[in-house]
Amino acid sequence: MSDTNGVAISMFTYRKLGKHGSDVIAHPIMYRIIIGAMQYVTLMRPNIYFCVNKSCQFMYSPLESHWILVKRILRYLSGTITHGLLLSHAHQLHQILVRVYSDSDWRSDSDDQRSTSNSCIYFGPNLVAWNSKKQPLVVYKS
Repeated sequence: MSDTNGVAISMFTYRKLGKHGSDVIAHPIMYRIIIGAMQYVTLMRPNIYFCVNKSCQFMYSPLESHWILVKRILRYLSGTITHGLLLSHAHQLHQILVRVYSDSDWRSDSDDQRSTSNSCIYFGPNLVAWNSKKQPLVVYKS
């Protein structure tokens, strides 16, 4: 895939991926190998963390739509090869702040209706931790 055109967006948000379908890919082992390598890449590229996490949910029986997502992530990585984490020092003492951001996507999974929670932690200008987790329980409106 070294000669492919890069893309600007790693994942389309309007496409809902599910585990049901009849178009199972021919080589699921290759899918698992690539996703495993991508999990390692997320250590320095947190911007693909959600996409890779979403792809991991279909490791047991990946469909063609999941394979298309994996290829799109690879094309995104090839187009943004110079991107990565930038760790810089704070110029003044008051700039050393800990900032925490969180977000959730209520009942985002169409298969099991569970929510996904996301968070990231900055120390000064540096991103030091991030997380994306599917919640273990289904939450209903009260």
